[in-house]
Amino acid sequence: MDVRIASAFLSLDDVLDLIYGYDIRKIDVYDLGMVSEDSYNRAALDPYRFSLEDCARVIALGVTMTPQELFDTIAVGRSEVLSRIPTTSNLRDFSTREQPELWTTVVRVYELMRYQYGMGATLATALLHLKRPSLIPVLLEPCVSLYTESAVLIASEMKFGVPLYWEAIRQDLIHNEPTLRLLRSALAERVDSRSARLLTLSDLRISCILAEQYASALRS
Repeated sequence: MDVRIASAFLSLDDVLDLIYGYDIRKIDVYDLGMVSEDSYNRAALDPYRFSLEDCARVIALGVTMTPQELFDTIAVGRSEVLSRIPTTSNLRDFSTREQPELWTTVVRVYELMRYQYGMGATLATALLHLKRPSLIPVLLEPCVSLYTESAVLIASEMKFGVPLYWEAIRQDLIHNEPTLRLLRSALAERVDSRSARLLTLSDLRISCILAEQYASALRS
């Protein structure tokens, strides 16, 4: 079985190499909420509000934030818009046509952050992913560049006027589901702390990491 990342097809061994090469410190802080070398605070995440801790996690991922964006992030959290999106939502099951109400709600929250508060796509998705880790992909620049061609093509097929990055990633999630199960089995067999931390991540987060790592490898 292979893993599809945009237009590329990678073996399970290739995928293991890519994900093992990812900076584990980003997972420790961004995904797991490390507050000291042996203490994690992931359980303290409020799924409905943004906090200063969330901002610190995003910065640890390499995303820049201005003071105004920090204030705006807290304001978005106070608006309670995240309460309209079920915490169990999964991008793999998310269809713009089959679930139009949920799609509209998600788009409204995203557009609130993007256009009312002026946040970039990278910052908005990095923040939203913390709250809905199986629904919102982290659109860091390498991931965006890798998926642009697929996103444009899918948008054309679906008669949308903007690239559909989320849909492109969703289609890969569906295609890769069997291989991602094998990947998790391979990580579980390694019985080391890095593998254990990787196993806590959603399939969506793992997919975004693989895209980021593969795009970076292509550039090197």
